[in-house]
Amino acid sequence: MDERLERTKGLLQLAGVYRKKGNERLVGQTIQLIYEELLIDYLIQQTERVQELEKDNKRLKDLNSNNLPVMRSMHEKTERYKQTLEFYADESNHEYEVTYDMADVIESEVMKDYGNKAREALKGVEG
Repeated sequence: MDERLERTKGLLQLAGVYRKKGNERLVGQTIQLIYEELLIDYLIQQTERVQELEKDNKRLKDLNSNNLPVMRSMHEKTERYKQTLEFYADESNHEYEVTYDMADVIESEVMKDYGNKAREALKGVEG
């Protein structure tokens, strides 16, 4: 970029010399040349930026596609945990009865479950 800057400065000085000599045609051509070089430099920068963004976009797409199965698995686990917690949180599942003579206990749904729903929901969970 320093070369372009030096070239632009040189061309501007040249345009000033042409102006002092009264040669407006060469001043115009020199200014046009500066404009074209600056435009080309800008287009090169924009093209390089597009290439960088396309690479970033591809990396993000790859990352997303790699994470999708993990995200699905996490969603499924979360849903199992939610259902299990809802079962244990439902107060009606804790209700039990004792027969009149206290000889038998009619177990609640939670008592009948003995934690099986929780163990099933936690299958495969490490730690």
